[in-house]
Amino acid sequence: MAEHQGEAPESDEERRFDWRHMERWQLRRLVGSIAAVLIIFGGFLVFACSQLYQDKIAEEDYWDRNMEAPAPELQEKIDTYSADATRVETAIYLEQVASVNIKSSQFELMLNVAYRWTGDETLDFSDPELIHFYKGTIKLHQVMDEQHVGDQHYQLVRYDVVINKEFWTPRFPLESHQLRFFMEPSMNVGRLVLIPMQDESYTNPNLDVSGYSLERFGVQEYILGSDHKMLNPLYDSYANDDPIYKTEIMGQVEINRDSVGLYVKCFIALYGTTAWILLCLYICTFRRVDPLGMIGAAFFGAVSNIMVGANLVPDALQLGLLEYTNFFGVGIIIAGTAVVISINAIRKERENHDFAKFYGFVMLALFVVMVLVGNTALPLSAWMV
Repeated sequence: MAEHQGEAPESDEERRFDWRHMERWQLRRLVGSIAAVLIIFGGFLVFACSQLYQDKIAEEDYWDRNMEAPAPELQEKIDTYSADATRVETAIYLEQVASVNIKSSQFELMLNVAYRWTGDETLDFSDPELIHFYKGTIKLHQVMDEQHVGDQHYQLVRYDVVINKEFWTPRFPLESHQLRFFMEPSMNVGRLVLIPMQDESYTNPNLDVSGYSLERFGVQEYILGSDHKMLNPLYDSYANDDPIYKTEIMGQVEINRDSVGLYVKCFIALYGTTAWILLCLYICTFRRVDPLGMIGAAFFGAVSNIMVGANLVPDALQLGLLEYTNFFGVGIIIAGTAVVISINAIRKERENHDFAKFYGFVMLALFVVMVLVGNTALPLSAWMV
């Protein structure tokens, strides 16, 4: 006994749990907790990131489909009906995307549209009734230039138009948008055909969209058919089973979020509450403090975070990045609370402080990794960097 009198007893801080000799209940508790976190959160991240990525890559196909020319058989029919029509070459200069309001489901464009045609001196694009925009309201209609030389005619018209659009929001607030407008004449193809001049259509090189960067712009011809003749005798030349055709000019512009600023604004409170729950888990593990009374504040932070994003989008929106990130963050808070309760139970019911500390350390490390992976993978799956 004498040779041991000078040694200090080993403190709790110096003891290390021997994980190689865990009891059965300890192994079940640890492995079960790890498996639950990996299955629930890992499975959720795989699903959410897959959905966001598929939506992102679908943008290319959606753009290409809208840029396809009319089907050859339809174009042949239009050529037949429009044999005597005036063909108007149409070029579009996109001067400015004045606003993009997702909450109000609207965007506003400033356009200069050039019309050039031969013959038909009665055709006049200074008439605001001649061209209208599908789902749009024209705020400004102004003739900027006009020339008539013989039977050659040219008019340049400026439009300020507000277009109603149901925005696609699964990747909000790191989303991209394809803004489309359709210019439809009041005359059918028997009188007037609009021909898009793709090589002569372009955008302002200094175009600026608040919060977005311009990706691309294009125009294409659309053919609109209606089966409703509304008793109009002008349409008697059509066969009974033929629709009434008009040509449209479709213009589209793609914009993409230029930074993560709005994303950070939407989730900064959630990141704070996530850090708070990790801190609670840390002090429960290493300081033997029961932090359950502190966790309630994390839920208030999560709720305030959800309201920030909800106020920026329409009420009817698709599930996406905004919801997935909130689901993930709230899930971390709930799971972290469950781990704190489990650590307390191990200490009080099992009276095993060494395993409680080891268990808390492993779960804290797992949560840190999961938080970093989740909050990196979700935005990268959605954002077109």
